[in-house]
This record gives sequence, C-alpha cells and structure tokens, in this order.
Amino acid sequence: MKVSTAVILVGLLGLSGCQTRTNTSEQLAQQRAIQERQRQQQLAEQRQRVQMQLEDTDARLTESQQQVQQLRAELSSRPTHADIQTLENRIAALEQMIQRMEIQRAKDREEIVEILSQRMASVLSKQQATQAASSGRTHVVASGETLSAIAQAWRVSSQSIIQANNLRNPNNLRIGQKLIIPGS
Repeated sequence: MKVSTAVILVGLLGLSGCQTRTNTSEQLAQQRAIQERQRQQQLAEQRQRVQMQLEDTDARLTESQQQVQQLRAELSSRPTHADIQTLENRIAALEQMIQRMEIQRAKDREEIVEILSQRMASVLSKQQATQAASSGRTHVVASGETLSAIAQAWRVSSQSIIQANNLRNPNNLRIGQKLIIPGS
C-alpha cells in the first residue's frame, strides 16, 4: 500500500505541474490576445487621426488653390496708372463726403435728442401732475426703504408704484425721491 500511495502521490504531483503549465500557457495566450486587441485599437485610433489630418490638409489645399486662382484673376485684369489715379480721386472724394455726412448726422442726432428730451420731460411732468392730483398721495423715500416695504406700507402692489412712476430700475431708489402712490 505504501508503494501505491507513493505512486499515486507522484502521479498527482505530476498532473498538478501539467495543469499549472497549461494554466500559465492559457494566461499567456489571453494576455497576448488582450495586447493584440489593444494594439489594434491603438492602430485604429492612429488611422482615424491620420485620416482627420489628411482631410484637414485637403481642405486647406483646396482653399489655397482657390486663393491662387483669385489672385491670378486679379493680376490678369490689372488697371493702368490712369485708372488707379481716377479711382484714388473718387475714393478721396467719397471719404470727404462721408466725413461731412457723419458730422451732419451727429448734429442731427443731438438736435433730435434735445427735442425728444424736452417733449418727454413735458409729457412726464404733466402725467405725474395728473396722477398726483388724482390720487393725492406721494411718498418721500427714506434711508433704507425698499420698494416692497413702501408698497406694503401703502397697501398697494410694487408693480403699481413702478408703473405710476415709470421706474426703469425699481431697485435703485434715491433718498428723498418722491414716489406717486396710486389709488388702490
């Protein structure tokens, strides 16, 4: 029995060694397959980058060819010295005319702004006087007051105060500013 047990043990140990070698060779094969897939993926990415660079180069080449054709066309129809002098004179005259027009435009703009400012001031003062007379209520803004606090104190909406006073920025009230409080 001792001999057969030893033979069996030696046989098992031998099988165990074979199995380890088999596992090691399978692992190596798997690693090689993984490395091969990674290399193929890297090659595919590199091919894609090269393809994109090629397309970009083709686009730049086409653009350069178009520019060369445009320059050739311009060079083939070169004007004479007299033509150039005539064009320069016309350009100078146009520049002077544009300058005069810009000066006149600035004056006209100032005049229009002045007229509109006067009319708006007149209309606003009449409107405020009418609103103040109709409601008879005004509020003088004190330090630290907000529009919402004023509206709450007078029991009206903030929006109605904004509309009654044509406030462009209701968050920018000034101390001493008179606000018309609309009737509720």
